[in-house]
Amino acid sequence: MPPSAAAPTSGKANFVAPPEATPLTTAPSWAFLVLISVAGVFFAATRHDDAFWGTPYPLASAIVLAILVACASAVVTYRTTEGLTEDASLAMPLNFALLILFDWRYFVFATALAELLIFFSEWSRKKSPTVWYIRTYNPCALVVAGTAAETTIHALAPIQHAPLGIAWLGIGPSIALFAGALVWKIVHNLTDSTLITLAAGRSIADVRVPPGVFLSQFALFLIAVPFARMWSFSPWLSLFSLAPVVMSYRLLQLPELEYRATTDGRTGLKNAEAFDRILNDAVESSIATGRDLVLLAIDIDHFKAVNDTYGHLVGDVVIAGFAAILAAEVRKDDVVARTGGEEFALLMQGADRDAAVSFAERVRGRIEAHDFESIGLAAPIKVTASIGVAFFPDDGLTTTELSRAADSALYRAKREGRNAVRAAEAEATTAFVPPTGWQAETA
Repeated sequence: MPPSAAAPTSGKANFVAPPEATPLTTAPSWAFLVLISVAGVFFAATRHDDAFWGTPYPLASAIVLAILVACASAVVTYRTTEGLTEDASLAMPLNFALLILFDWRYFVFATALAELLIFFSEWSRKKSPTVWYIRTYNPCALVVAGTAAETTIHALAPIQHAPLGIAWLGIGPSIALFAGALVWKIVHNLTDSTLITLAAGRSIADVRVPPGVFLSQFALFLIAVPFARMWSFSPWLSLFSLAPVVMSYRLLQLPELEYRATTDGRTGLKNAEAFDRILNDAVESSIATGRDLVLLAIDIDHFKAVNDTYGHLVGDVVIAGFAAILAAEVRKDDVVARTGGEEFALLMQGADRDAAVSFAERVRGRIEAHDFESIGLAAPIKVTASIGVAFFPDDGLTTTELSRAADSALYRAKREGRNAVRAAEAEATTAFVPPTGWQAETA
């Protein structure tokens, strides 16, 4: 698959589809791509290993499996684990199955054929084909990973034939295949991560695969072993092994579906419906635990004038940049949302009134100082923001009251000249009996 830089995410979103490929703009990235390509061609031409499990009609099987790899690569789902985006696809396990089922020549043939079919699939779906150098890199990187895996499996040949007390369980071959699969994943992740690091100018810490992500990917990768074993007995029988795999793969799409239902597509922030639920839960939690809760209502000043003067495309750029500033300023446990066209909300837990107002002033200053740039503009755009701050329980005891108090403070900031922060005036209308331990928990 083409290497892509997983977009860093905050706690506000749990799915960000990465870009198709990281463009190669640096000499080191090109040098590394050439190195992997040369290594892939060299190993493809010089190795002559036999199949781990043979399959009848290897040419027909290689063509069929190459088609399956191409189809699987067209269906990818994304999710974010431990702050990084990961993709889930059956293409990579099927590539490892090619290594298990075929001798080296057919493995290389099927790998190259699958990559060619992926290119034609993109072209036929009128999807912009992945750039040629990534199409060159992909099969070569797979061959390099396959070489490392095949070498590992052959190195463990002695234990494959050792009795180990219960030889009939096939422990030796299982260990060899597990080790080969592990080496494949490590080598392939390292090559992709290195290329992304060199191409994007990012540190290895930004693109490394966290343990949780690696384990989930590796678990999916191991599907190749039972699939290949069944294919070696009967290609038709192997299709049954894919049934639970397809079901599991569908379950992997749930985080993406949840993301689309709860996230504003233009900014990546929570949408209004999701934020209302989060706010309601937070208020209930604060009543039970006594933890401080602050709600900020934020509005871009004179945003209609931006749209009328520069057009909606530039307005979208301002919205996205404004959201990025908010997301960059919030703490890990804070929640920021886009609740309307140019309206935003921010929920802070464990912050007192003074800290919240100081935070709001810092955000307002950041926005005022920021240059919003867009293609086609002769000069950057400047915008300001008005912010209303409401504190629970002083300014409201329910979600509705707290939201009304924040909105009232926001409108007061606008009436008094905009580009300002105003705190709500304590107007709680319901008697509030603090629970035991109220405000015992600090930020």
